[in-house]
Amino acid sequence: MQNLMHKLLKETAVNTKKGTVITAIKTHVNLKRRQRLVSLIGNYEFGYAAQELEKMRTDRVGQLTSQLQAVEIAEDRYKEDT
Repeated sequence: MQNLMHKLLKETAVNTKKGTVITAIKTHVNLKRRQRLVSLIGNYEFGYAAQELEKMRTDRVGQLTSQLQAVEIAEDRYKEDT
């Protein structure tokens, strides 16, 4: 037990046994939280595959491009009329 405490003191760079134990507990809790989060990956269905999301993005970019072109045409026509 003392050997483990000595290793923890050395590894954590904390000067007190209490601080070392608190650091070890926090590290353990964070590790368990991360393990739970990792286990959840892939368990949820968001409704869209990557290909569908990419298609929606490119469709939206295409729509914005078309709208921008329409505005530019309207501006050109307005300049010609004035």
